[in-house]
Amino acid sequence: MCELCALFENVQDGQCITLEHNKVYHVRQEDAFALTGMFCSNTAKIHENPQGSRLAAIYLHAKKNIVIDGNAATVLVHGKMTPFIFDRCENVTVKNLTVDYACPTMTEFTVLSNENGVCELRIHDDCRFCVRENELIWMGEDGADGVPYWENSAAADRRYVKVYDPVAEQCRDFPRADLTFTSAEQTDEHTVRVVLKNPDADFVPGHIFQTRNIVRDQTGGLFNRCKDLTFEDLRVKFMHGLGMVSQFCENVTFRNCDFTPAEGRTIASTADFFQFSGCKGDLVLDSCKAHGAQDDYVNVHGTHLRVVDTDAEKRRITVRFMHAETWGIQAFESGDTLEFIKWDTLIPYEETVVTAWEKLNDTDILLHLDRALPEIEIDKDVVENATWTPNLYVRNCDFGVTAGRGILCTTRGEVIIENNRFYHLWGPALLLEDDCNFWFESGYTKHIIFRNNEVIGCDYAHTDTDSPVIRYSPKVLNENSTAFVHGKLTVSGNTFKEATLGTHTLRLAYLAQAQITDNIFDAPYNISTHCTGAIKDENNTVCTQDDADTSADVPSAPLSVPKKHPLQAKKIIAFVLTAVLLFGCGFGGGMLMSGRNGEEEQQNGSSYADNPAYEYMAGAFAWQTSAEAQALILQSFNIAERNAEELCELATAASEGYAWKTVGGKRQMFCDGRRVAVVCEIDSTLLNTYAFAADLLNSAHERTYKDFYDFLQSERCEALPGAVDFVNQCIRNGIAVFYVCTHTDLAIKTTQDGYAGQTGYQDAQGNVLGASVADVFGRTAYDLTVRVLSDHGFPVSDKKAKNYSADAVLLLHDPMFNGTDNGELLDSIATGGSVATGERGRDSEAFLSSLELAPHRISMVLGDNLNDMNALFAQDGEDTDVRTLRVQAYAEKWGAEYIVFPNAVRSIQE
Repeated sequence: MCELCALFENVQDGQCITLEHNKVYHVRQEDAFALTGMFCSNTAKIHENPQGSRLAAIYLHAKKNIVIDGNAATVLVHGKMTPFIFDRCENVTVKNLTVDYACPTMTEFTVLSNENGVCELRIHDDCRFCVRENELIWMGEDGADGVPYWENSAAADRRYVKVYDPVAEQCRDFPRADLTFTSAEQTDEHTVRVVLKNPDADFVPGHIFQTRNIVRDQTGGLFNRCKDLTFEDLRVKFMHGLGMVSQFCENVTFRNCDFTPAEGRTIASTADFFQFSGCKGDLVLDSCKAHGAQDDYVNVHGTHLRVVDTDAEKRRITVRFMHAETWGIQAFESGDTLEFIKWDTLIPYEETVVTAWEKLNDTDILLHLDRALPEIEIDKDVVENATWTPNLYVRNCDFGVTAGRGILCTTRGEVIIENNRFYHLWGPALLLEDDCNFWFESGYTKHIIFRNNEVIGCDYAHTDTDSPVIRYSPKVLNENSTAFVHGKLTVSGNTFKEATLGTHTLRLAYLAQAQITDNIFDAPYNISTHCTGAIKDENNTVCTQDDADTSADVPSAPLSVPKKHPLQAKKIIAFVLTAVLLFGCGFGGGMLMSGRNGEEEQQNGSSYADNPAYEYMAGAFAWQTSAEAQALILQSFNIAERNAEELCELATAASEGYAWKTVGGKRQMFCDGRRVAVVCEIDSTLLNTYAFAADLLNSAHERTYKDFYDFLQSERCEALPGAVDFVNQCIRNGIAVFYVCTHTDLAIKTTQDGYAGQTGYQDAQGNVLGASVADVFGRTAYDLTVRVLSDHGFPVSDKKAKNYSADAVLLLHDPMFNGTDNGELLDSIATGGSVATGERGRDSEAFLSSLELAPHRISMVLGDNLNDMNALFAQDGEDTDVRTLRVQAYAEKWGAEYIVFPNAVRSIQE
C-alpha cells in the first residue's frame, strides 16, 4: 500500500488528516485500495465491471467528522482509479488538494498539416503511444509487471472522438470510422505521419482531437449514502470514466473548486463533471470553475425503475433498473415514499411507502409496500423514490467549452441557478427532461429559477431545429397527452449573447408556467412552446450590435411595470429625481485607489494634477459634499423609513405574504415563511467615508488600507444623517439588518518601503499579501468594523456592546481572504447556507470564519453603487448603455426594494 493510502487505512472518527505541504503523493494501481461491490450510477455495464470493482487513493467507510486538508499537496494517479471513495460517511470535508493523472486516459493530438489526406499529427506530451501495423495505439504507463495499465487502438470501436477548434473555442463530434489510416509512421518522439483511409475526413490543421475509451470503469469520485460532504479549494485536472458521482447522498457542497484541464491540455473529464443520482437535502456548487468536458457539467436526477412483477395480495412489487449503466446500487430504504409514474405521460398516479426491500439480483429489487397496489401496467409503468429528491443551488460558477450541455436538473426540490457564466456549450445551458423509456432518469420539477446568468454562444451543435439555449423536452410518448410534466420556470435578469442561429430560443414543452422577464438579448429571441400553460414574457430587452453602434440615439426602454412591488406605488417620481442627479453627475474617475499621479504643477497659485480626471473628481466631490447631497441622503432614508412602516402595515394586515411571528419572546417579521431583512452597504451609505476621498485629493502618496482604517477610527468618520435612526427602526420592528461591505484585512502593501518581505497577512494559498489589520491595529477588519458601527450608535451582534442586537449582523466580504462579493452575500442571505465573514479575531464573540444563515426575504437593499443592489450590475465589460438598460428594466424596484445613495465619485466601472 502506498504512503497516501496508508494514512487512511485506520482513520478514526473526528480525525483531521493533514498532508505534507506541496508534496506530490504518487498512487499506482497496484498500491491503491482495491474494493468490490462499489456499484455506481451511470457508469459501466454489468459485463464491463461485474463485481463493482474500484481502486481508490483515499477511501473512507462509515466515518464521521473527518477533515482532509491537502495543504496544497497533489495526488498523482498512475493507471486508472477513483481517487476519492466515501461510503456511508457523515460530515467529511476535503480541502486544499490537487488531483491529476500522470498519463491521462483521454488522449489529445493536434493536426499540424493535411495534404489530400496525408496528415502530420502532434501527440500531446503526456500521451503514450506507438504505431503498430499502421494503427495508432494508445497506452498507459507500465505497471509493476512491465505491462501497460491499459492499451487500445485509436480506431477501435470502443473509443469516442471529439474535435476541439481552439480558434472558435468549440468542440464537435467526429465519426469514429474516419479515424482510420491506410498507413501510419512515427516520425519523431511526438509526431506521427498518417494517410487517411477517407482522404476527405475532416482533419483541419490546428484542430485538436480528443479521444477516450467509452467504458466508465472508474470515476473522478464516488460518494455513496453519505451525508454532509464538503469539498473546498480542490484543483482537479483530470477524471476518468465519469466525474464526481454522489448517489443517495444528503447535503453535498463544492465550493471554490477548479475542475479545468492541466496547462496545455483541453480536456478534463470523459463525461459529466458533477453527477448527482438519487440525492436529497441541499446540493451546492458555489464559485466553481469547470472547463473541458466531453459531456454535461451538472446532472441531477433520480432513477425510474420499471415495475416488472406484482403481488397484490402481499402488497409487493418487483422493480428493475432498466438502463445498462445503472444497476446494483441500493435505491431504497424502509420508510421511503414511492410514486408510481405512468410510462407514456410521465404523470404520477399513486403514492405509497416502502416498508421493506430485498435485492434479488443486480437489476431487480423486491419492495414491500404499506397499502394496496394501484392499477399498474406491468413492464411499462415505473416508480420513483420521492424521498430522495434534492434542492440544487448553482451560483457564481464558470462553465467553459464542453462537448455536452450545461445543467440538467430533474428534481422536484428547489432549484436556483444564478450568477453563472455558460460559455460555448455544445448543447443548451439548461436542459430539463425526465423519461422512463430511454435513460430512465427521473423526475418532474416544481420550480426552476434561472437568473442573473450570462449565456454565450450555447447549443452551437444545433441539438434541436431552433438551437435552444434553454430546453424543456420531457420524453412524453403519448402524443395526445396535454398533462404538464414540469411546474414553473423563472428566467430573469440574464444576458444572452452570440445566438448561434441568429435568434435566441427558449424551447418549452409540457411546462405549466414560465416567467421570462428582465433579460437582455443581443439578438431577437423566441419562446417556442408545446403543451405549455401561462407564459409571462415582459421587460426583456433586445440590444443588437446595430443598437450598440448608435447607442446615443437609442430610445429609452419602456418603463412598464407588470406588477408593482408592495412598496413601489408612491415613490417612483421622487426617486427618479434622485437618480437623475446621481447619474447626471457622471461616472467620471473611479474611487481613487491611489493618490495623485505625478508632480503638482504651479500655475497662477493654483494646483493641478497631471491626470485631468482628478479635476473632474474634485468638482464632483464638491457636489457630493454639498447641501443638495445632504438633502438626497435624507430623502433616501425618509423613503427607506416609510418603506419599513409599510412593511409593518402589511405584516399587521397579513397581506402580500407578510406576517408577524413571535420567536424567542420577540416579535419578528416574516414574508412567505422567511424572515424579512434589509441589507445596508456601510461605506457612503451608513458611514460618511466621502471625507476619506477628499483627503486623497490633497495627498500625493499611494493610498494604503492603513490610511483607510486610520480614517475609519477618526472623528472625521461620522454616521450619515438618518442612518442610525433607520437601522434602529428596523430592529425595533422585528426586521433583520445585514451590514455588508469590503473591509479587507490587508493593511499595508508588501511593495511599500519598509514592509517588503513581511510574512503577515496571507491568502488561502499562502501567498504573502501584507501586514494584517490585526498586526497594525490589534483587531481584525471584522472586529474593528463592528466596533466602529457600535461607536456610532448602530446595533451590532457583539454581546459586549451596549446596543447589542442578535438581528444586526455584519457580513464582511474580504476579497483577500475569501473572495466573496456583494452579489454572493445577497444570494446567501436570500437562500441561506454558509457565509464567509472575513477574518475574525479571537476576541470576536463567536470566533467564526463563517456563519450559517437561514433563508431571508430581502425587502430592501441600501447602497451607493448599483452592484450593491444586484450582481446583475457587476458584470465586467458592460458599457453605460447596457447598464442603463438594466436600470430601466428594474424600474419598479428603485425606491422600493433598491435605495441608491448619492455617489458621484465611484461606480462599478472604476
